[in-house]
Amino acid sequence: MNKIVCMLFAAIFILGCTPVHYIQKENRSVKLFLQIPDARDVQLAASLDSFKLRKARQSGSSTWVVEVSAEKEFTYFYIVDGKIYVPDCQLAETDDFGGKNCIFVP
Repeated sequence: MNKIVCMLFAAIFILGCTPVHYIQKENRSVKLFLQIPDARDVQLAASLDSFKLRKARQSGSSTWVVEVSAEKEFTYFYIVDGKIYVPDCQLAETDDFGGKNCIFVP
């Protein structure tokens, strides 16, 4: 029994530290949320404007949010504390440099 309890607590701990990404659609915009523990700086790079970095604002202790236009499809990724971060996303593509980008479709 103790072994099962320990495994359950380990799974909860690991999942609790896993970054979570979700999207909330508004009328003509979309809010992209990234829950990432211990991040100090989060920026979004999107194809909407040639991947110009958009600073995310902190919304809670480990949640970051960026709002962008949602009128057309775009690709995106994050820069978290100076490093490229691509979250788990429903749609993705390989970019011209061998990396991965998420795809948003309105």
